[in-house]
Amino acid sequence: MYNASIKDTTPKFLHIIFDAAEITKVAIQFTNGLYRNSVVYN
Repeated sequence: MYNASIKDTTPKFLHIIFDAAEITKVAIQFTNGLYRNSVVYN
């Protein structure tokens, strides 16, 4: 039972981690873009 629950939940946690990594990557790129634009305009 315990081993089965570990196997069931691990992929979900990995999926959440990978989603968070993708969101973080996009957020960093977006922030860098805003920073570059503000430097150019100022």
